[in-house]
Amino acid sequence: MSTLPKKIHCKDAHDYFKQVEQMGRRNWVYRGHSRFADDGPNNWKLESSLDRFLQNHRGKAIRSSSWYPRERAQINRFRGAAHIHLTHLPDSSDKLTWLALMQHYGSPTRLLDFTFNPAAALYFALRESGKSTGPYSIHALHIDTVRGRAKIAREKLPQYEKVAPPLNPKTEEYGIGAKPAAVDFVGFFDGSKLNPRQEAQDGLFMVPSRIDLDIEDWLGKNLSPVKTIKPHNTPWVEFVFDNENDSYYKVVNQLVQVGMSAKRLFPGLEGLCESMKYSWLEVARNLEPFDL
Repeated sequence: MSTLPKKIHCKDAHDYFKQVEQMGRRNWVYRGHSRFADDGPNNWKLESSLDRFLQNHRGKAIRSSSWYPRERAQINRFRGAAHIHLTHLPDSSDKLTWLALMQHYGSPTRLLDFTFNPAAALYFALRESGKSTGPYSIHALHIDTVRGRAKIAREKLPQYEKVAPPLNPKTEEYGIGAKPAAVDFVGFFDGSKLNPRQEAQDGLFMVPSRIDLDIEDWLGKNLSPVKTIKPHNTPWVEFVFDNENDSYYKVVNQLVQVGMSAKRLFPGLEGLCESMKYSWLEVARNLEPFDL
């Protein structure tokens, strides 16, 4: 059984920030989860919205043999309508950027959102949490270690029989809209053209080589503790907040104090309206210049 991720329990945001400030800037990527459990259905795993959707509708979802033609068809469908609503469009062949746009507008895709900003990850962990919803957590991955392990996995691909694979997989290696990749791996992608939300959130995407790849299983099998990765001697950390008593409100207040709000993470009216939700809380009374 894998010893990863290494779980570090944090009392509040300050405790969390003390941990992550020792981790190299942009050496790590973060993803906040609003549910945490060591085992059982309440745990939110590292899985894409599309993978989760297909699991939830098992038995009623289309057969796996149809997944990749359906992925291609949905990209084409979105691409055919996007020009009506958007001014700047990706190149027609840039499948990863099209998937990123589809995810931005709510379509389930194989992509997983990550961020270089640990405070933004904490915001998203809190976003669907509450004072009585139980523990929540933030996954942190040492990005170059994950890329390095994926590179080793991709050395088995026929096209790399005589040449080393690049650190970042090429788009066609994922088999998007075509077929599952010949080997299991995950890559990271930040887009040739960022959308406003991705820019505001300092975001990037993890891309699995299969729609149904068990990402946590792959990470567990391919990552191991490394003493040279400081300060936690591991490339995979999960910061866990027990969310007991009124600690939820304390963390919300601490995020307000460092200026991490919905208005910062969601450009336009979406961010303004989401920030109003927190302005109803006493701990966030100074979030907006209202006469409270």
